[in-house]
Amino acid sequence: MKGVVVPTNAIIPDAMNNQLVVIKKGLPVFTNIETGIRTAKVVEITSGINVGDSVVVSGVLFVRPNSKVVVKSVKQIEKIINPDK
Repeated sequence: MKGVVVPTNAIIPDAMNNQLVVIKKGLPVFTNIETGIRTAKVVEITSGINVGDSVVVSGVLFVRPNSKVVVKSVKQIEKIINPDK
């Protein structure tokens, strides 16, 4: 799979849209996205974010708009998909 992918648990489903929480200047931005191919672990994002964007993947339900976000760790998607490698 090539392109922008995120872990499935990062997606916030809504009646109208799917969203991701993208961190910009230390603040969460709830961003509408379009999805493509889905596997058990990852979802392809076809529009709404760019390569290199920082996305919240855990604790998504605790994030509030305009609240400061403290990044505890950063993982590359390869480590999320294949944690044993």
